[in-house]
Amino acid sequence: MWDLKDKSVEKVEEFKQNLRSLGFREWDVVLGKNIATASQEFLEFLSKNPGRDCFVEMNGCIFSSLDKDLTVESMVKFVTGSTIEELEQARKEWLEKIHKEEEERKLQMPQLTKEYIEKGHSILKREFWEKWDECVPIRLEDLYHGMELDCTLELIQLIQSGEDFQKVEEAFDAQGHSGMSYSLVRSMVGIFGGSEFVLWLKEKAEKQKEVSVVR
Repeated sequence: MWDLKDKSVEKVEEFKQNLRSLGFREWDVVLGKNIATASQEFLEFLSKNPGRDCFVEMNGCIFSSLDKDLTVESMVKFVTGSTIEELEQARKEWLEKIHKEEEERKLQMPQLTKEYIEKGHSILKREFWEKWDECVPIRLEDLYHGMELDCTLELIQLIQSGEDFQKVEEAFDAQGHSGMSYSLVRSMVGIFGGSEFVLWLKEKAEKQKEVSVVR
C-alpha cells in the first residue's frame, strides 16, 4: 500500500506509470463508486484473478496485488483515516443535520417570502413587482436558498443609481459566483430592470473574444 504525500494529478500519474512499466495493470474504479464498494470489487477481482499483477488508485492511495491481508475495512481506513462504521455515523449525522436545516427553513419560508417581497418592492420599479412576487418563493426553495435574490437587488440598486457599468460588473464579480449562479443572477438582472447592463456584458465578452482570435 502506498499513500502518496503529493497527491497532485501529475505525481499520482507518474507513480502509476512506474507501476505499469513493471508490468502492473491498473484496475479502474467506476466513477461514482464509494470507497467501500470499490474496495470490495477490487478484492473480488483479485480473488478471481490470482497471480495477476494489478493495482488500484483511490484518492492518492494505491493498493496492489502484492499487498497481503487486504480487507475492505483496512482499505477504507487507509484511504479515509476512518472506519466504515465511523464514516456511516458521520454520514447519518450529516443527513440529520441537512434534514433539520430544511425543516427549519420550511418554517421560515412564509416570513422570508414576505421580507424578500418587501425588499424587492423597495428597490425595483413597480412594473417588476408582480414578476418579483412570483420569483421570490421559487428562488427561496432552490439550490442557493435565495442568495441570488440579494445579489440581483444589489446590482439593480447600483444600476438604478446611475453607477458606471464597469463598477457594477466589479460588484457582480465580487459576489463570488459559480458559472451556474452567475448565469442565473445575470438573467434575473436582465428581467428586473438591468437589461442594458446585461447587453453591455455580452458585447464586452464578444469584443474580448474577437481580440483573442486576432492574437
